[in-house]
Amino acid sequence: MDLNLITSTRFDPEHIVDGSCYWFLQYHLDRLRDAAERHGWDDAKRSLTMDDLDLECERAISEFIDSDRATPFKIRVLLSQSGVLSATASKTRQISPTSHPSTSPLFTFIPLTSDPSPYSPYVQLYLDTQPTPPSIFTQTKTTNRRHYDDARSRAGLPRLTTSSASVTSSSSSAGKGSPNGSPIDMDVILYTPSNLLMESSIRNIALFRNNRWVTPSTTSTGCLPGVMRRYFLEQGKIFEADDAEIRTQDLKEDEWVVVFNGVEGVRLGRVARL
Repeated sequence: MDLNLITSTRFDPEHIVDGSCYWFLQYHLDRLRDAAERHGWDDAKRSLTMDDLDLECERAISEFIDSDRATPFKIRVLLSQSGVLSATASKTRQISPTSHPSTSPLFTFIPLTSDPSPYSPYVQLYLDTQPTPPSIFTQTKTTNRRHYDDARSRAGLPRLTTSSASVTSSSSSAGKGSPNGSPIDMDVILYTPSNLLMESSIRNIALFRNNRWVTPSTTSTGCLPGVMRRYFLEQGKIFEADDAEIRTQDLKEDEWVVVFNGVEGVRLGRVARL
């Protein structure tokens, strides 16, 4: 199968971000261009424009969208080596106000002190049983997702398909110990051969260390430079971690972890098993 670069955004008329129904399109454009440069896809990088991305996202939702434009969608964007841009849309679950990237109070949450109940349902997190070596495929989001699929398999979690990663709140799919029976509410945290925490299979992560929320460094761990990660760093909600703050041996069972991506926004996760 041909390799493509990926980015996924959210279309949500009920939860607008920076005046747009599309979440962080400029960041998604930057991400695709940066990934194209890392892969040496010069033609793809040169040909990609914001107008192209905006039009392709509009085309993707046009056949599904309600007349009142109230339905939220996950939009999965692919970029080929030759510069062909394509997008598909699938209905996704509603988010709670606590997940909205611009207004969520989650980064004021202090483990062992704050009440976690407003942030339910939580994402159940499992630590991988084998390290994942950093590579261009951990540092850029592509259709080569074998390392994530393998990590989920080792944790006993179902593989995420495009549809299962876009479930609505009423969807139900059998899975291990899921808060609401959905594979999207279970995830596995990857780590490097140097025993540094990286990210989960579909989310960047932040840990509460030294009275602040810190996220693994892309330089040290080779994790994805996610769109939501970039936004929260720029907003001063999270900080890049020192290596000593993200060692696997310091992760605790039942520890609260903040998780985020460009479709779900920000959620609270809990380490379910070590």
